[in-house]
Amino acid sequence: MLWLSFPLGVLVALAAGAGLFWPPTYARETALWAAEGHGGDAVILFVIVPILLASAVSAHRGSVSAWPVGIFVAAAAGFSVLLVRFLRA
Repeated sequence: MLWLSFPLGVLVALAAGAGLFWPPTYARETALWAAEGHGGDAVILFVIVPILLASAVSAHRGSVSAWPVGIFVAAAAGFSVLLVRFLRA
């Protein structure tokens, strides 16, 4: 899980960071969609990515309970990025 979680965490953090700190990301959206995007990006960057990385490190150290947490968080992060970036074209 460690070999997949770190690249996924970096990619998701880059996508969320671009949404938060790069103004053209939501420039064409309405104010409501832009606020939703910023909120989702903040949650991903400051909640989801740290949990993903912490669960990956814990699973690498032998924690059995970190596996389902890491898998769920990875799926949630992937779904969120897919939903926001590709389905709202």
